[in-house]
Amino acid sequence: MNEKELNDLILKGIRNGEIPLEVSDSVADHWLSTGAEISNAVKLRIKSNLKQRMQNAAIQQALSSAGKEVLPFGRFIESIRERAGLSRSDVAERLNKNDEYVQRVERGDVVPTQLRTPEFADLVELFQITIRAAVEMLKVGFDTLDYRNTFRASARACAGLRNDQRGEDVERALDAFARKKKRDLPRKSSLPRDIEVCAAKLQDELKQRGRVDLLK
Repeated sequence: MNEKELNDLILKGIRNGEIPLEVSDSVADHWLSTGAEISNAVKLRIKSNLKQRMQNAAIQQALSSAGKEVLPFGRFIESIRERAGLSRSDVAERLNKNDEYVQRVERGDVVPTQLRTPEFADLVELFQITIRAAVEMLKVGFDTLDYRNTFRASARACAGLRNDQRGEDVERALDAFARKKKRDLPRKSSLPRDIEVCAAKLQDELKQRGRVDLLK
């Protein structure tokens, strides 16, 4: 069997879906431009690739129009997701998680320092967040954590509602009030140890993934 016959055999296997095809941007563009007949399995992978490219472009556009205020990490994720027109299900699909996971991250019920480093890196990659920006968000979240928990406990006691029963507007209002109260006090100059360790692990993970663009 010569090289041409081997290539033809491989191409036939890809078209029939018998040989898995990792669909990169260049591969998707090639198949779309050739108009060749391909299997449903390859079509689905191309469709998924294009969907992700559109989502990434929407996220980039949302980042370019974001405000200057530094938000806690989860609230920043929520803000960019909504600006980009993405649902929690969209984000959950990209992260191989469920909607509840995304909601808990956005509301600050799960903070990045509690996540496994690859999980944190997945969020940072998807929302194109540099390490410096991530650290600033973690600091804001850390600074307001005590206030937020206090206000949440008060709201729960007064309203008789569990954390998972309160509306999104109430949660946002509690977080915003906590940030405002904390801004009235002097900020701590030192970086909490948990954040230092988390940032160092994130940097190593991003280096391994080749995301030098986020190592700023």
